[in-house]
This record gives sequence, C-alpha cells and structure tokens, in this order.
Amino acid sequence: MGRLAKVVGAAAATVAMAMVAGLAIGGTDFLRQHLGTLVLAVAMLFVLATLGVHLVGGVIRAAVTSVRRPKAMGQSGAAAAEFVIVVIPFLLTLFGLMQMALASMARVLVSYSAFCAARAAIVFVPAEPKGGGASTGSPIPLPIATLNEDAGSIGKGGDTLTDFTTSGKAALIRNAASYAMIPSSPAIDVVVKDTVTNWGPYWANRVQHGLSPLDWIKSTVGDLSSYPQEVVDALNDKLKSAINDLGTKGADATKKELDDWIKNSVSDKGKADALKAAVDRMVDDAQKAGAGKAGGWATGLVNQTLDGPLGKFKDQIGGWVAGAAQGAGGNVGGGMSGSSVDRALDVGFGSGTDGPEGAMLRSLRKLVYARMATVVTLHDAKSGALKSKFGETEAIRAKVTYLFYCSIPLANKFAGHAYYDLPDQTVMAMTTGPLGPAAAVGIPGYFMTLTSEHTLTNQGKP
Repeated sequence: MGRLAKVVGAAAATVAMAMVAGLAIGGTDFLRQHLGTLVLAVAMLFVLATLGVHLVGGVIRAAVTSVRRPKAMGQSGAAAAEFVIVVIPFLLTLFGLMQMALASMARVLVSYSAFCAARAAIVFVPAEPKGGGASTGSPIPLPIATLNEDAGSIGKGGDTLTDFTTSGKAALIRNAASYAMIPSSPAIDVVVKDTVTNWGPYWANRVQHGLSPLDWIKSTVGDLSSYPQEVVDALNDKLKSAINDLGTKGADATKKELDDWIKNSVSDKGKADALKAAVDRMVDDAQKAGAGKAGGWATGLVNQTLDGPLGKFKDQIGGWVAGAAQGAGGNVGGGMSGSSVDRALDVGFGSGTDGPEGAMLRSLRKLVYARMATVVTLHDAKSGALKSKFGETEAIRAKVTYLFYCSIPLANKFAGHAYYDLPDQTVMAMTTGPLGPAAAVGIPGYFMTLTSEHTLTNQGKP
C-alpha cells in the first residue's frame, strides 16, 4: 500500500509540474495543446535525474574499485555493464528534452507570428486594389492577384478556404507570419534530402492513412451535392487507385484515364470540366510531391519566396536544393565557411566565418520552409467561424497554423506525428499555402501542429 501511495504521489507531482511548466511557457493555450507531451517531458526529466545519479555513482564506485581492488574490477565488468544499461535511456531522455526545448521556442514564435498576421490583416484586408478591380486609387501597391478582390475581402469573400488559396492579400498576410518562424524552421535543402531518402515508405503509408483525395476535391469544387451520387461514391476509390499507379503510368496517362471516366459519368459539360480541372491539378501536384520531383517543388518555393531584392540569392539556394534532391545533402556548391551548420546567425559574424551574407543565406534557406509550413486563416472574432469578408472597424481574428519539423533523432517519433496522421483540418489549412493541393499528399517527417490566434480591429478603408 505504501508503494502504491508513492507511485500515485509521484504521478500527481509529475502532472502538477507539467501544468506549471506549460503555463509558464505559453499559457493555457499551450497547456491545452501539449499537456500529454509536457507530462512525458517532466517524467523524462525525473528519469534523467535518476539515471544521472546512478551514472555518477557508478563512475565513482568504479574509480574506487579500480584503486582498491583492481583485480575485482577487471573480473567483474560491473562498471561497463552499468554504463551500457544507463547510457541508452540517458541519451533518449536527453534527446527528448532537446526536442521539447526546441518545440517550446517554436510555440513562443507562433504566438508572435499570430500577432504579425493580425497586424498585416488589418492593413491588407481593407485595402482596395490599385489599377483595377472593384475600385481604384489605393496607396497600397498590391500584387496582380488581388485586382479582383474588393476592399474588406479576401478572395471572393465567400467565407471558404478557397478564398485564402487564391488570394494575393492572403499571401501577403502569410508572408508576414512566416518571417517570424525562421528561427524554428529547418533549412529547405535538409527537408528535401529527408524527402528523397524517406519517400518510399512514406508513400506506402500515405496511401493508407490520412486525408482522402475526395475531401481535397470537395474543398476545391464544392460539396459535390450537384453531382450524381454514384459518381461521388466512386470518385474517392478512383483517385486513390490513380495516385497509387501514378509512378508506373505517369501523369498524362493517369489524367486521361480519369478524364475519360468523368466524361462518361457526368453528362453536364460544365460540371464535368470543373471536376476534370480539379482532378488534373491534383494528379499534377501528387506527382510533384514525389521523391523524384522533390527538387522541383522546392525550387518552385525558392523562386516564389526569394523575389524582389532577395532574388540575387535564388541561384545559390537553388543549387543546394538541387544537390539535396540528388541525395548529396544541403549546401552543395555553397563554398561557405561553416556552411554545414544549419543555424542562422550564431556562426555568421565571428572571426573566420563567412560574415553577414553567410548568415543571410542560412536564414533564407530556413525562410523557404517557414513560408511553406506557415498558413494563416481569418475568423470571426466571436464565433470563431472561418471568415473572408470584414466590415470597417470589425474585429479580425488571425489564426496561424505552423508545422514544426521535429528534427532530433529518436525523440522526433515520440514528440511528433507523421504527416498522414495529422488532423484533417490541419492538412486542409495547409492547402491554402504555397504547397497548394500538394499539401494533401504531404512530405515525410514528424511534425507538431502549433497554432495561435490574435485579434485586432480592422482599420477600415485606407
């Protein structure tokens, strides 16, 4: 009975310490999202302390024995056995704590990213397009994609995810949020190398798990209620089978097979064409997400991210991506002192390093992933419902969803989830980012979904 009481007391103390740590790190929101992981981290900390005590004690005993009874030391091998028993769980615990420390930093950055997104939203949402669209004369030079977006609207203002997928304003808001996530993001060439290395087993598991292709089609075309029910029922299996055979048949043959089936199954030409376009785009994006295309989609992200004044860095970072896609690892052809270190600033300004430009390049390598893994959706401040049209002085709630890439070996499998095990709503949110529909396929790796929200008042017309 006494032993049971001790176990219960230790468990209660572990949970209490985890709650206190969660509140101190990120408040109630962080605690709600990661209570289980925090409890595990505290338990691992206790184990680490216990193992440390035993390890130090074993070393001291071994040292004393080697002096007083060297023969006994040589015969027993007890010290070596103790070391083997202790060091493995010791390292696992240490790796787990390292992973949780990185995740805690990312959680703080996501909170700041949500503020950046909200601040950008109250500026860009009310903006009127310059040179066309519903009205003219805005002092804000928005990109071409926003020319048909009314003041106060994202996309068509239909309160759907598609509004955020097609909106130039949403892209500007997402950019503001992604810059805040650079410190917690891996270099894009590291992600590409992992994709190439692990694509085979990942693809086999992806087909069996996660978001169905039909859900993605619904998010693009609509709820499909106007299509024949027998077509809707068969479409998901058709798409799964087509993506499975994509590697052997190729994109063109796969699209032709699906297009012919749609043509024969849907009599309304307009509906058939809309469904064909959505299906063809999904096949193209599924192909781009494959290991053989990893360099392609990453290069596309590099070109999208490094625009304007940052364009001069495209070739060098693109070269690293191409090398990583060929299995050579990051920094191929970089020629930078300390370039094997993926951190952004800590080796950039010291004596004998590559200086400020090297630090800039490392930051930009991380920015590409940050932009890919950070998405922003806007919501009604009261109900929390998705919202893409706001009135003057109306409160705008910006929600940031960030896929934190768990990079510490062994610990990443416990701390994160494979992409195909992420919640459907997370995957659907990711389709609004630079990956687009390819986000439904995903990439290999283990991720923690971090979210945060911030609310500010719309500024009204500029």
